[in-house]
Amino acid sequence: MANAHPDDAATLPATVRCAEESNHLNRCVTRFVLPLGMVVHMNGGTFYIPLSAIFLAQLEGISLGMAETLVICVTAILLFIAAPATAGGGTPVYLLTVLAAAGINRPQFISLFLSMEWLMERFRTVMNVVADSYVAAFVEKLCAKRLPLDYDDIEYSSPVLDGYNPSPVVVTETPPHPQKMSTSVGAAGVE
Repeated sequence: MANAHPDDAATLPATVRCAEESNHLNRCVTRFVLPLGMVVHMNGGTFYIPLSAIFLAQLEGISLGMAETLVICVTAILLFIAAPATAGGGTPVYLLTVLAAAGINRPQFISLFLSMEWLMERFRTVMNVVADSYVAAFVEKLCAKRLPLDYDDIEYSSPVLDGYNPSPVVVTETPPHPQKMSTSVGAAGVE
């Protein structure tokens, strides 16, 4: 699904379903970690933009020092933390922003990257979705002893509590019914 659509948000329902049904991850983890990772964890673009900027600088004949490379990497990280999780989320603009931060204002070979953007965006989406799934599995492994059990047959009363099981009360036997008291005078002991 992630390879067919370049949008992390569009793949979220399929990612959650696969994580819960195929990989048997706890619903508490998948429904917290995967949406959070979809918004914040944009490692595909964070790797792609600095590498593209350095490659473009080499094509332009500009040598980048350690300070420029560090500026490119930090700018890309900050841009992709704030990036929306939508298709075409501004990656060409981010590339130009990172290049401008490094001092490259008018790149001549930017069209090479713009022509392949549709394909590269799909690869970045696959990288983001797979990394989010690994993080969800890692979080479940770390918190396995503290997580509530997942019961499929329990209906939760609130959608906020979906996936959270606050130790449900299970009634094993019914309490005895009080016996009907006799209303006759003789039964009460009054003569």
